[in-house]
Amino acid sequence: MNGPGIDYEAVFQALPGAVAPLTPGLVYADADETFLSMSGRTREQVVGRYLFDVLPGNPEDPTASGTHNLRASLERVVATGERDSMALQRYDVESPDRPGVWQEPYWSPVNVPLLAPDGTAALPLHRVEEVTELMRARGARAGDDRARVLEAFCHPDGRVEFLDRATDPPLGARPEHVPRPQAETAFTDGAVPALYTDGLVERRREDIDTGLNRLADALARNRTAAPEALADILLTELTPPVGNTDDTALVLIHL
Repeated sequence: MNGPGIDYEAVFQALPGAVAPLTPGLVYADADETFLSMSGRTREQVVGRYLFDVLPGNPEDPTASGTHNLRASLERVVATGERDSMALQRYDVESPDRPGVWQEPYWSPVNVPLLAPDGTAALPLHRVEEVTELMRARGARAGDDRARVLEAFCHPDGRVEFLDRATDPPLGARPEHVPRPQAETAFTDGAVPALYTDGLVERRREDIDTGLNRLADALARNRTAAPEALADILLTELTPPVGNTDDTALVLIHL
C-alpha cells in the first residue's frame, strides 16, 4: 500500500485528532499517539483488545449513553460502508492512575470506513476530538457550570460584557430539538461586538475564565483601533505561537 516516497505510518501519526482503526468486531487494530495520550492508555493496553474492554464507560452512571451511541455508530459504518458523524458525546473515562475515579470529558467523534476492494468496510476508522473545554464554555456540566458564550461586547468606556444571558450547548449536542434561548443587550455608538471561536480563548489545562479575561483585557486596551488593526492585535496577543491546534476565527464590528 506504500507508494514511492510516502511513509504511511508517519501520515497516520500526523493525522489531526485522535485516530484508531478497529476490526469489524470492534477490536483495536492500531491507535495513533494522540489517541493513546488522550485515553491515558499504552499501546499494549489498547491494540488487540475489544473497544469496550479498554474504554467501558462509567458503570456508576446508569444514564450514560456514550457506549451505546458509539457501538451503534460503528456498527452502522460496518453495515453500510458509509461515514457516520456523531453528535457531541459525554463519554466517561476511568483515570489510569486512580482506578474507580472517572473523568467526564466530552468528545466529537467521526467514524469512517476503510473499504476493501469489494466495497465492504474492512476496518471502521474511529476519529475523535476532545471538546470538554468548549462544553464548559457553553454551559454543559463538565465540572464548571459557569456559562460562557462565544460573543463579547466592548463598551466605549472599556467595559467588556460577555453575552451569557442566553446560553445553550452547541448545535448538535442535544439529541432532541428544543427551542434555543434568546436575549437582548443595549449598545451605544463606539461599542465593539466581537464574535469568536473557542480556539481564541481556550488552552489545554487552563480554566476557560483565564482565556476570557485575557480577551477582555486586550479588547479594552485596544478598543479604539480600526477593526482590521484590532483583529490583528487580538490574534497576535491571544493566539499562542506554538501548540494551538484549534481553528480560530474572529469577527469585529465598530458600531
